[in-house]
Amino acid sequence: KWRTKVMNEVKRTGRSDSIFGRVRDLSQYEEGDQARRAINTAIQGSASEICLYALGRMYRYIQERHLKTRIKGTIHDSIVLSMPDSELEHLLQLKELCEKVDLEPVQNSGIPFVVDVKLGPNWGEQHILDFS
Repeated sequence: KWRTKVMNEVKRTGRSDSIFGRVRDLSQYEEGDQARRAINTAIQGSASEICLYALGRMYRYIQERHLKTRIKGTIHDSIVLSMPDSELEHLLQLKELCEKVDLEPVQNSGIPFVVDVKLGPNWGEQHILDFS
């Protein structure tokens, strides 16, 4: 149903929108490529915007508490932190902060937000933390 809606919109307007209204003009692409890009824009564009929103909330949390934790960057929809062992107690709060996306387009989407937290000395040696 959602995919059909996105496809009809791109056929009608030649563009695709993220759930926050960011527009991507796709009129220069052929129909098959246009369809792939329309779906990708709606999904990846929205995920990117949600990640940026979470990044801002995490930054404020870290700054307000004067933590030594540092945001190192993002990779697709992942946020990479450098965190001293003495601040690991903040991971659950940061996870919950990212899962609570209180932006109207997201609240109305019916999509649950689940955040996985991985911990390790480097990217290749991470393991998922279980908070249950």
